[in-house]
Amino acid sequence: SLVFLTLSTFVIAKKNGISLAELGFTTNFKKTILPWTLVTLGLLLLLAVTKYFYPSGIFRGMLTDRSSVIFIIPFYAILSSFMQEFVFRGYFFARVKPYISSVTAIALNIIIFSLFHIPLVFHAQSGLFYLSIIGGAVWSISYAKYPNLYLAWISHALVGATTLLLLQKF
Repeated sequence: SLVFLTLSTFVIAKKNGISLAELGFTTNFKKTILPWTLVTLGLLLLLAVTKYFYPSGIFRGMLTDRSSVIFIIPFYAILSSFMQEFVFRGYFFARVKPYISSVTAIALNIIIFSLFHIPLVFHAQSGLFYLSIIGGAVWSISYAKYPNLYLAWISHALVGATTLLLLQKF
């Protein structure tokens, strides 16, 4: 469903004349790399603290063996995190920015991103949903201030892959 959503979003963006730059595909790394690095390090620190308080992991029934993690992490880091950032940060902000305030756009983005992760509650019964709310909030605020889809994707990929590794219960 995420692949379909991403492809549909690309088509709609193209049809509506939204440029790649408006979607956050920018090569302006000078002003954005330090803030995004700090955001990523902050979220990784949060994961380390979470691991300290939940040493056996927060996943319940999501991934049951190490071999599945080996296949899921590359998929997540390369595809899933990119698709989520493109749809929820790049496209969303490009579409709503002209019509609503930044604060409202950020709030809506956090809500929509969190709603997308609700299946984690039912499928895995994990604390991952709560981490997705925190990550979604941090990434939404960061993207609104420093719109760079490449760096958002790298941050999401690193934090997500670390989450899968660090908070897994085998």
